[in-house]
Amino acid sequence: MAIQIASATVDWRAVDAQLASVPEEYKDPKFYALKHVVEILTSDSPKAMVAQLRDQEQRLAILVDNMVQGYHSGFARSIQNYSRILQLFGDAKEQVDGLKKALADGSRQLSAQSRTLQQQWRRSLTLEASLKLLDDIQLVADAPGRIETALAAKAWSKAVDLLLEACNKLARDEMTKVRVPATLRACARP
Repeated sequence: MAIQIASATVDWRAVDAQLASVPEEYKDPKFYALKHVVEILTSDSPKAMVAQLRDQEQRLAILVDNMVQGYHSGFARSIQNYSRILQLFGDAKEQVDGLKKALADGSRQLSAQSRTLQQQWRRSLTLEASLKLLDDIQLVADAPGRIETALAAKAWSKAVDLLLEACNKLARDEMTKVRVPATLRACARP
């Protein structure tokens, strides 16, 4: 958004010259007016000094009026833009507050569901291990029939591989813990 200056322009040289003509003591932030009032009242020509001050004030007022006329639309637009920016910041703050609340609510819900999710995950691991163990038991249970089929087909190496696989499965700790039936153990012995 570019600020456009109105057609009336400010003569900055005149502004600088007028500001330079103002005595330094008047520009001091700690200006003490009583000293100057006493000086004017005790001078030889107080009316001339007051007229000089009023003349200087009038010239400064004219320069200020010219600046206001020259930059009025820009100032007005700046004020409107500033107001809009403040409004947008207010809206953004409300949205951030809403998001913080939603995030806190979501965090509470997740922490409550976290225990349930952990329990479900542990159950799924247990079920996965149980299914693998059942697959191994099924492989051992099917081994005698598959070995006999391989022997009948005179596929000696396949029969030996099936027997070794069944024996390796039976030798695992998991199989001893579940107490695989003795008939299966006996079938797998050479």
